[in-house]
Amino acid sequence: MVSASPVLSLVEAGAAFAAVVLLYLILSDVYRSARLPAWMSGDVVPQLLCVVVTGAVVGILIGIFTAAMGLPFSTMSDAVLAAGFLAGGAVAAYVLMRVIRSTLHLRRPA
Repeated sequence: MVSASPVLSLVEAGAAFAAVVLLYLILSDVYRSARLPAWMSGDVVPQLLCVVVTGAVVGILIGIFTAAMGLPFSTMSDAVLAAGFLAGGAVAAYVLMRVIRSTLHLRRPA
């Protein structure tokens, strides 16, 4: 990521992590729904989506910890800050998914 400061880079990586978690939650709802699209009914597409989402998570984890280690704090403080951004991104994606479900009146898949 190209940004002016490590803090901005950390915020960008946290937002990207939240977006990937939200994508995962949406895809898992689609995959578990009773109306599974035909393009997801096979094995190849879900496996490719799994590889893409896993690769994105790994890349973002590396980005978050790299950005956090550039901050002028101790190593432990940087690691805790990075973990906090990860937890915050996951919680934000979960809350956004709940808002989407309630707004669209979607039931949670079984």
